[in-house]
Amino acid sequence: MDAILARLDPRQLRQFCVDAVGHELRIAHELIEKARVAAKRLEDVQDAAQRLRFDVFNDDDALRRELQELHAAHHDLGLSLARIQCAKASEVAPGTDAFGLEPRPCKWTTVKTEPSANSPPVTGERVFAQAIDLCHDSDDSEGEASVVSLSSVEDSESESDRDDNGDETFVPSDTESDEERRAPGLPPPPASRKRRLSEISDATESAPSSAALSGCKRKLLTDLVAKMESSSSQSSHHRALLAAGKLALTQMRKPIKDRGAAWKALFEKTNAILLTATSSGESQSEGEDSVLVIVVEFTIQVLTKCRPDVRRKRLRQLLRVMTSADESTGQLAKSVAALQEYIHERFVIPKREAKVFRQRLAAACSTVNAWEKGSFNVPEFVDKMDLLRDLMTKQFEAWQPARETRVAGLIVKLLEKMEAFRPGKLQDQRRETLVAWLEQCDATQPSPAIDPVAPSAPAGPAALSKKKKKKKKKKAKSQK
Repeated sequence: MDAILARLDPRQLRQFCVDAVGHELRIAHELIEKARVAAKRLEDVQDAAQRLRFDVFNDDDALRRELQELHAAHHDLGLSLARIQCAKASEVAPGTDAFGLEPRPCKWTTVKTEPSANSPPVTGERVFAQAIDLCHDSDDSEGEASVVSLSSVEDSESESDRDDNGDETFVPSDTESDEERRAPGLPPPPASRKRRLSEISDATESAPSSAALSGCKRKLLTDLVAKMESSSSQSSHHRALLAAGKLALTQMRKPIKDRGAAWKALFEKTNAILLTATSSGESQSEGEDSVLVIVVEFTIQVLTKCRPDVRRKRLRQLLRVMTSADESTGQLAKSVAALQEYIHERFVIPKREAKVFRQRLAAACSTVNAWEKGSFNVPEFVDKMDLLRDLMTKQFEAWQPARETRVAGLIVKLLEKMEAFRPGKLQDQRRETLVAWLEQCDATQPSPAIDPVAPSAPAGPAALSKKKKKKKKKKAKSQK
């Protein structure tokens, strides 16, 4: 599948996705519209029966059961529309990353594309109005973004446990500076990267609140928890999941600055449900899967506001357990990838995890060396540039990739291979990025220190004797 998709142009692939979603949306709209008309007719018939003094739904058990089934279907429909709206809001929420925080530096491959004028119009605003209202909550003054979520490597750091007091470890905003991220002895990040982070931070501050998305997640979790409470399941995982869902729901109703006191209890309950999900081996219902994902994502959001040392330690612990749980449930792949990226972006990458990047660099160098014109495409080229972006922007313990000759060599090779593509604006942007990285590599290469003012050392006796011997040889040759 990946080999086939890699041959498609990204804009063409996007248009296919737009067409497919539009097609399914129109079908859903037509069916929901028919259901709405049928429900209106049912309401009129019921009114007519009541005018005749007949309460048919109370008198007939079969009709009452059918009405209850219809209500259940309506509830499921509302949940589906709410999930769709949540996903839509998380995609378009400006100025936030996967955890609702300041995003990582924007990739050079970002392209702003407009919907095609030939794509069919999408209607049905009235049908989705109720779902949008469900997602909106004006009482929530703090915006959160849902996680739209690499296998984890064991944590090599042994940090002191200084997080007994939740209020002291919790901070209302992300205050970690570049100095806190940087390992001792490492140079500061490039000025261009600082400038990008500053621009992104400004955009985050000016972005509107995503209160609608926060309300959507909370109301969705409310419905799911209520459904779990009415369930007859008594498994240990079900009970742990229900307790964690209730705690998360209680904290979701509070402003962000008031959630710090419960971060430890939230972490412990989330850790417990991930462990039971790994060990139980029982199949979960769709509702339980949704509760698991929402609770995990909310816990990550709360932990990202803790003190840097606590944040680093707890997030790494959570990542290991999430990775194991995802192997059993298959529901946390996106969350695992997003958390892994967050940790690599915010903290110094330890030596053990840096080995993965070294291996990727070696593989990329051998792959690019084997490229010939027509044997590679844009997605493959983009993948190698993504690797270079990671190497040039992330902080590694005891390793500076910009000083590696292989990194500079890979950049030069990519600049050569670019000639196989047609010229255009994107190509110019990629070339500028590669040239900037190459200049950064050249700037980090050590150069020999030469002091032009320092006087030359006087010649010693050995040097003088050598000069005399050379003069004698020249005279002997001239006499011959």
